[in-house]
Amino acid sequence: MAIYAAIVATLALAWQVVSWIREHRTSVRVRVRRVFLDTRQWARPAVEVRVYNSSQHPVRVIRFGLYSQQDGDTPLALVYGSGGSIPGIVVPNDVGSGYFALDHLETYADSSQPIVGFVVLADYEARKSDPVTLQ
Repeated sequence: MAIYAAIVATLALAWQVVSWIREHRTSVRVRVRRVFLDTRQWARPAVEVRVYNSSQHPVRVIRFGLYSQQDGDTPLALVYGSGGSIPGIVVPNDVGSGYFALDHLETYADSSQPIVGFVVLADYEARKSDPVTLQ
């Protein structure tokens, strides 16, 4: 009977540890896609960097941008676009996004080449998207 109680107590403690880790872990995904921004002043194609926060706590995005896939580590653009909710706080189980005008990016790189979006969180941890070709 004592062995059974020890096993149950160990499993209960392990469950508490796993639950705490899952609750406090930062789980963020980044996606890049081509969109068409339409406002009252102008309409043009753009690139959206989208952040999915599936954590149980808010995350603060302090910077976002794009990497060129040609060298993989040099930022292509750190210019903040119009509209969007990042940089800023993304609440739990929500999405934040920021935009780059596509014509602005074409001055830096060929839009037919794959690019990678990234965000930098408040703890200076960078998260990257999968490579995407915008055409």
